[in-house]
Amino acid sequence: MNRDNSVLSTSRFWDQRYRAGDSHWDLGSPTPVFVDLLARSILPRVGSIAVLGCGRGYDSILFAKGGFNVTAIDFSPLALADAADRIRGEGVAVRLLEHDLFSLPDSLTAQFDYVLEYVTYCAIDPERRMEFLKVVERILRPEGIFIGLFFPVDGRPAGPPFSVDVDEVKNELQTRFDLILQEIPETSVKPRKGKEVLMIWRKRTSAQSSERGGMQ
Repeated sequence: MNRDNSVLSTSRFWDQRYRAGDSHWDLGSPTPVFVDLLARSILPRVGSIAVLGCGRGYDSILFAKGGFNVTAIDFSPLALADAADRIRGEGVAVRLLEHDLFSLPDSLTAQFDYVLEYVTYCAIDPERRMEFLKVVERILRPEGIFIGLFFPVDGRPAGPPFSVDVDEVKNELQTRFDLILQEIPETSVKPRKGKEVLMIWRKRTSAQSSERGGMQ
């Protein structure tokens, strides 16, 4: 869709998409896979969670209602304004942060028990994907959990959304994280069913990473 992927790193580009009503990634409701995830009680506990690329805030509200301490991050002022209205209407507590994901303040380092990702990884410049995963690692606490619903995994030639290579994600994360769940969700919305993969990773402590390195 875009030959110059550098525009994807600007808030102006995404504001224009929201303003034009061209936001097909937006489901208009909480992500069913996350609704199911919370209902299954797979996550070990509630805690602090960063929602990266939170958009209009549906999943942020879902996790806030589930008892999580939510920080919702996006760099689109229009999306955050919609999220703020929705959060007020739902009467939940969500901290909204307008910021570029790639330049998050040092104050967020190792501050979260969880990081949530959906349709942000596939929307950024593919050249910045490893940088994105480094951000996830930086803001997670040791033994923190990364929840990623990766879409699309259908090998499409262009984007956004750009196709996700699950093996690439695993190769990048497995040296510092342990994979605790990988599945093709049955609860994906119909157009995305079979085209997305849910992965849950636990960040190792420094000691655990050193032990793994020594065993190789």
